[in-house]
Amino acid sequence: MKLLADENMDAKIIEWLRSIGVDVLSAQEVMASAQDEEVLERANAEGRVVLTKDLDFGEMLFHENMISTGIILLRLKSAPAYFRLEIMQKYWPEIAARVSGNFVVVMQDRLRIRALLKK
Repeated sequence: MKLLADENMDAKIIEWLRSIGVDVLSAQEVMASAQDEEVLERANAEGRVVLTKDLDFGEMLFHENMISTGIILLRLKSAPAYFRLEIMQKYWPEIAARVSGNFVVVMQDRLRIRALLKK
């Protein structure tokens, strides 16, 4: 799986994903200060899933009918960084299996998965 981590993503989550063999490109490293639309365009061009904490991606996809390979949205902003990492580790097998073509919302106690528009 290939991911494009939005610049708001925790470094520890990116490091962990890379340590388990996930191809993670960090927007902070390669396209700092890019607009959300630019992040989405690059992810689509490279067949990457966007990993973010930014609710604007849901707005773009469901209200503006934009297309995406997949989105992982962490809805854990007020939780400490170590807890966000623990939740990602807990749900990662299911996220990895189901994210392609879907919008996956990661919450403390569950995942919410919604199909995205097809290209």
